[in-house]
Amino acid sequence: WDENYGDDSSSSTGSSPNNRKNQPTTISNDSKGGRKGNRQRTGMFSALHSASQTVWRSPDIFNLCVISSFFEGSMYVFIFHWTPALRALDKDDSSDGGPPLGTIFATFMVCCMLGTSAFSIFTSVGVTPSRILVYVLLLSSMSCAVVSASSRLDLSYAALLLFEACIGAYYPAMSTIKGIIVPEDQRAAIYNVFRLPLNFVVLINLLTNLSFKQSFGLCCSMLAISSLVMTREVRLDNQNIKESNMEQENLLNGGNHHEDSVPIVNPNQPDCEDGSSRVLTSNGLDSRKSVKTKSEG
Repeated sequence: WDENYGDDSSSSTGSSPNNRKNQPTTISNDSKGGRKGNRQRTGMFSALHSASQTVWRSPDIFNLCVISSFFEGSMYVFIFHWTPALRALDKDDSSDGGPPLGTIFATFMVCCMLGTSAFSIFTSVGVTPSRILVYVLLLSSMSCAVVSASSRLDLSYAALLLFEACIGAYYPAMSTIKGIIVPEDQRAAIYNVFRLPLNFVVLINLLTNLSFKQSFGLCCSMLAISSLVMTREVRLDNQNIKESNMEQENLLNGGNHHEDSVPIVNPNQPDCEDGSSRVLTSNGLDSRKSVKTKSEG
């Protein structure tokens, strides 16, 4: 049907009205898609830039970035090195296949679950997540120090179990603290910023060809720094709480003092002989207030 669709010659030369009509539409759609992609990339980079400024300007968020990068980086180093560490420490020649890695991994998962349960128990009795996180960082630093310094398989295995328990308690504690400190409108972008130093820490450990003892020693140092940073944060929080409580007490005491100075007339007491009425203050003291009688008026 040449009258509707044109013939082959017209379509090949590109002189068909339909071809001319559809060609600008295709170009317009491509240009719109390009502009939309540019806007999306611009919005993503601007969100990351704004989140980076927020992390840098807020001391609390910056400290959280340091703590999460150091601990989670140590956790990934633990994941990469626990198998070669146990195989290197296993000196039992009778076991041809080496240590039972499947059973060991199962015990790791049990310890992680126990750490999460311990967090729930401690928070139910009134221990704050920030204080729990301090103990978690200290215990994890000690466990990495044991693996780095000890040559005994049983001690290193016990230290790795302790580190797994710390991992189980770390995530609910850190999630609670992040939910309080990190602003909700920038939360996703700030979490992406947190991953940048985390990846840097992991790459340093993997690309420098360190032995497992050196890697765990480096993790011990990072976790010790994190525990010091978190201890400082807890002390500042306690100091701020004490100051706010003192301000509230001062306001309450000032309000009570103001109420003491306001007299309250006791209608049950008769007037005094000198023409004054007996009044009671709010603290129960009896005083007199001169009033004018009708005759004086």
